[in-house]
This record gives sequence, structure tokens and C-alpha cells, in this order.
Amino acid sequence: MKKIDPVITNSVRMLNDDDTISCVVYTYNYNLALKNLTNMVGANHVFEYPFINAVGMQTKLGNIYSIANLDCVKYVSSALKVSALVDKSNEFLGTNNLVVPNSNNISIAVIDTGCSPHIDLMIPKRVIKFVDIVNDKKYMYDDNGHGTFVAGVIAGSGAYSGGKYQGIDKDANLVIVKALDNSGQAGALSILNAMQWIYNNSTEYNIKVVCMSFGSIPVGVDDPLIRGAEALWDRGIVVVAAAGNSGPNTQTIKAPGASSKIITVGALDVDKFTIAQFSSRGPSYYSYKPDLVAPGVNVVGLNHDLFDYPYVKMSGTSVATPMIAGICSNIIKLNPALTPNRVKSIILNRCTPITNDKNIEGFGYYDKNKS
Repeated sequence: MKKIDPVITNSVRMLNDDDTISCVVYTYNYNLALKNLTNMVGANHVFEYPFINAVGMQTKLGNIYSIANLDCVKYVSSALKVSALVDKSNEFLGTNNLVVPNSNNISIAVIDTGCSPHIDLMIPKRVIKFVDIVNDKKYMYDDNGHGTFVAGVIAGSGAYSGGKYQGIDKDANLVIVKALDNSGQAGALSILNAMQWIYNNSTEYNIKVVCMSFGSIPVGVDDPLIRGAEALWDRGIVVVAAAGNSGPNTQTIKAPGASSKIITVGALDVDKFTIAQFSSRGPSYYSYKPDLVAPGVNVVGLNHDLFDYPYVKMSGTSVATPMIAGICSNIIKLNPALTPNRVKSIILNRCTPITNDKNIEGFGYYDKNKS
């Protein structure tokens, strides 16, 4: 049936009708679909995603064909699992001595595993809002560590290290949305819940950039994470996403980074001045990807364990991504009227290629010497 994602169709063949499946239902009539799906027998949980005109569900597998047959339903997509994929970096990017006051009070939202109250994020306090999609806790925490590291790459003050390990935009306001669990994973519905929250609250917290250092295998042009990221972009929010760590194979860009619209970041090994072997390659749906690369090998960042050493090293495109998110924030502070498309254009025009293969590095690395 053309209205059903092939991934779900294969599940129908292999699983039982009583097995539970997560899916995203795109609609022609959102309110009517929400009413019908909420009242459907076997629908365990229903989530509202009006920002992409869709409804998320956990439902009995046997309901799939009934859902697809509703006139108000456009397409039923699978909801796959998502995985979480600086001193030297600051010097390389030219941000170590950059002073751009946050006079416009713009915020960067980070969808990740949460954030611990590390001294580098508390002196001065950088986190202005913490939202827990996973466990609904009201206090800041990170039961994995990935999110704290990402937040520190963006906005760590370097207080504990005497300024040595500062973030790319140490004056940024952060909005932390915990959507990934203690294993660094999440269902697509959890990520969409986070995206919907950001969409709804972007004006209140003046969110201008979203950092997404995670990814899943794309399920086509109707991939829910791609749709969600593009909806945020269309709302005026710059979305920066990780390319993925599945290199050097081609066509391995993860969602939402597989979107041609948003900014997708691969990893550069600064010491060797080469593209990191693990950095995912394009093309992605006939588009060159990633868009650019940034330092992503052996980067020093914040440790979420407050009783251990305050800094650790990490590698991955998820490390490179917050660097570009911080650069986007600095660009927007200088001109808050810039659209996401214009910010992307400015970023890419400041890149210098290494390999001249856009499916490996996009436009190259962000070059501090270009203006």
C-alpha cells in the first residue's frame, strides 16, 4: 500500500498483529485525524505534532492498514531509533578571542541527553531553561554525558580551566531539551516531542539556533526527523545537525542531517588536516552532503560526572556540530534579522575545501581567515 512506509510493511510481514509499533501519521486534516486516531482501539499513546501536520502513535501493528485507509491520512511513516552520535578547536576556528556580546539575548536549543550543572555552564549561568522529555524531571541532569559535552562545546565558560577550554560562543544562552535516554538513544517520537516544544516556545526563549548531535537511518523524503527539522528552519530557526559516524562509506548521512535545507556537519581531524575516517559521506537524496566539516577528533569538553575530572575527550560528528552551532549564534548576534538561509550562505562562503569532493566535506572547513 503506497500510503505506508516500506519499513512498516516489512514489520507487518514479520511481527504479530498484537505487537506494538511506533509510527508517524501525516494528515490532510490534522484535527480530524487526531480525533480518529486517539479513539482507535489499541492506540496506547498519541502525540500531537501540528508543526509538521502529523500525529505520532504507539499502536497495535494490526491497526496500520485501518489507519492508512482513513481519508484524512496522507502517509504512515516508521519512527526509527535515534542515537547520539576545545581549546585547539577554538584556535582553529578563530573563536578563542572573539567577543560578541549577547545583547540580543538569543538562545541555542540543544536536543540531547540533558545537561549536568557543570561549573563551566553555571559560572556564569548559561542554561536558561531545562526541559525533560524522557523522565519529566524539573532539575538539570545528564545520565549519559553526551549532552553536557555538546553544551560545553557551544557555551562553556572555561571557568574551571582558567579560560583554556571555552566554548565557541561562551556568552550564549542555552535551552536544554533532554530527549535521549541514559544510553544515548531515543525513539523518533521523543525527538519530535522535543522539536514540537522548541517550535511552540521559540519566541518566548528567543531560540535562533538548534543543535542536533544525533541521527538515525533516513526512511525517505517523508522521514519524520527531516520534516521536523525543516519545519523549525521554516520558522526562522537555524538547524545544525550531525552528518553521522558511518564513514567512509558513501550515502551514509543520517537524518535529520540528510535534509538538503538544514546545515549538516562532518568531522575534521585537525592534527592530520584530513576528513575523519568515521565522518559520514553523501550524497543524500541527490544532494551534496555534508555542508561543511569542523574539528571532531579528540576534542576536549565537559565531563558530566561532577565527582570525576572536569574535562574529557570525545570524537565524532556530534562534537563538530555544536562548533558550527556556536558560530551560527555569533553570526546572528551581529545581525538578528538574518534568515536561516542567509546564515547558511554566510557559513558556506567562509569555507575552504580540502579534498574538493563535496560528498566528503561539503564546502570544506570553516576558515577563520575568510570574511
